[in-house]
Amino acid sequence: MSKTILLADDDPLITQIMSFGMEQTDGDFVIRSTASGEATIEALKEKTPDILVLDIRMPGGDGFTVLEYLQKQKSTVPVVILTNYRNDEYLKRSRDYGVKEYLVKHELKVDGIVRSVRTYLV
Repeated sequence: MSKTILLADDDPLITQIMSFGMEQTDGDFVIRSTASGEATIEALKEKTPDILVLDIRMPGGDGFTVLEYLQKQKSTVPVVILTNYRNDEYLKRSRDYGVKEYLVKHELKVDGIVRSVRTYLV
């Protein structure tokens, strides 16, 4: 059965790279993408993914807006933050929301990010 990955990032290049990276691995994945906090919340309302890969800074509600929504819904969907910002405050807030992993885009290669995401696709 297909695993659904919701990739929330306003950078279309990141979305393309991550989609390509996941498709190159063994596994049956459906990748949905959104580019804003609002669109991510709407996508979560439509269908709960197996994992959410979430950018922090996006238009129309940031990643923390999405995390607040998930917390209010008592959601158990695993969340991996994928951001450009190595920021202690962001990291702490993310952990407070129960984020599984906080990844900084420029510190990892695509295959490392893909491996991290796959870890939580149980």
